[in-house]
Amino acid sequence: MNHVNIEEPGILKINSKEIEMSMQISLHGLSFCLLHLPEKKIVALNHLPNNTGKAIEDFFVEQWNSNRLINKDYASFKFIYPYKRLTLVPEALFNENDAELVFNYNFSKLDSEILKSVKMSKSESFAVFAIPINIYNIVNSQIDGKWMPHIMPFAEANIKNFRLDEDIKASKMYINYNDDFIDILLVDETGIKMYNNFIVKSANDIVYFILNIFDKLKLNPEKVNIAISGNINPDNYGIVTLQKFIRNVYFVARRQDLKYTYLMQDIQPHVFSNLINLAACEL
Repeated sequence: MNHVNIEEPGILKINSKEIEMSMQISLHGLSFCLLHLPEKKIVALNHLPNNTGKAIEDFFVEQWNSNRLINKDYASFKFIYPYKRLTLVPEALFNENDAELVFNYNFSKLDSEILKSVKMSKSESFAVFAIPINIYNIVNSQIDGKWMPHIMPFAEANIKNFRLDEDIKASKMYINYNDDFIDILLVDETGIKMYNNFIVKSANDIVYFILNIFDKLKLNPEKVNIAISGNINPDNYGIVTLQKFIRNVYFVARRQDLKYTYLMQDIQPHVFSNLINLAACEL
């Protein structure tokens, strides 16, 4: 993704204590947005690609020390790091003392990772997730921010939307494209019916994974809609192919419970959807 720099005119005149920063950190760079809390308005959106060859933690420190919008005395900071190594546990079955044991059912915790757990209220579940410890430590050495699993803003926003949509008569699938993998979330009236993530190396991979899920779960392609978000072009071959098999495949719109600087009108809403959802997400 190319460099993106959108900011409300006069942003530096806004009291920083009225602004909350939300940041996504990945191996490919940093993306962040600024939410003006009194207005519930996104007043800045930036993507800083890491084309330097530096490790992402070094790139973070460089940007923290030099970027005019990052190192400010904001009201609060939220961070996500898209990472496949996470697991969801129903709230009724979760015990904080067993978090590492639960994580190790699906993975084996590495010495290079730190484990965190957080409650996801809309889905009535807990996420147990890993963060590379070098990234976690370098960020926390600069600022005491709130860490969430990358799935949390994605899941919480879409479960909320599903419950508010009176026209939905069946399950609905949500897909979010990260840099190297996709998240797939299937929701019905009871909450999360299925969640998984898959490494995607080609456009054909997405077609294979989705059609395989439809087949295994006996989903009706005439009734189950697919909403897509993340860093993916609408003319991607995999998406175009999916639309031949699934009746309704579309890209998510901009959420309506926030305001936006007018300079964001040329940004496709689905691209930074998870970052915007992070800005609206509450622990």
